[in-house]
Amino acid sequence: MEFKDLNVWITGASSGIGLALAKLFARRGSTVIISSRNKEKLLSAMQEIGSDQRVFLFPCDVSSPEDVKSVYDKLSVTNLNVNVLINNAGKYFAGPFLNFSLEKFDETFATNVRGVFLCTQAVLPKMVEQNFGIIVNILSVVVTKTFVNSSVYSASKAAVLAMSKSLREELRSKNIKIMNVYPGATLTNIWSPNVADKFGSRMMKPEEIATAIVYNIDVMLASGAMVEELIVRPQLGDL
Repeated sequence: MEFKDLNVWITGASSGIGLALAKLFARRGSTVIISSRNKEKLLSAMQEIGSDQRVFLFPCDVSSPEDVKSVYDKLSVTNLNVNVLINNAGKYFAGPFLNFSLEKFDETFATNVRGVFLCTQAVLPKMVEQNFGIIVNILSVVVTKTFVNSSVYSASKAAVLAMSKSLREELRSKNIKIMNVYPGATLTNIWSPNVADKFGSRMMKPEEIATAIVYNIDVMLASGAMVEELIVRPQLGDL
């Protein structure tokens, strides 16, 4: 299996790590399916990736069962059998636990946990049938290190970690690999302008995270190894 044989579905692909991954996979010759909720941003992302690449645009709210089913049905009709899924879409709300609203709690878990569940469940039957698949979950260092005012976000990412560890054991005999990625501070639009201005020089670039992920996928394609956990932190440490 080579990069040219990959059909890569990336959620949250209109910016940040998702867009950086889409560009990198496209340059390696993969077919890339990009999704996010905002069609206009996806169109802009397609222009950045390049019209000469094999890129398909499918707007999708990953927290919606109807949206996910609709997108996957369209992919199936066009014979785009996803063999690499990048669960990158995410929501981040910072704030003290006592003041955290139920609305933000539900929104966080809907995208960060249910979205991963729905997209993974959609692609798995075909991966099992083909006896090949790679699933990459973009988590966060908050899973392994405590940060103040991040309790709900941390819980959502920890939920995906627990779910994916169990799923990995279910799928070992099916030649399906699951890699969890723990990026440290990365300069994306989840940060407020004030934080980005103050700490941006210490943060990693999305392209650096994407390069590390694609490198490790290359390792998995070329061998029987499974890279299960990938921690990527800024050279100067966490903020």
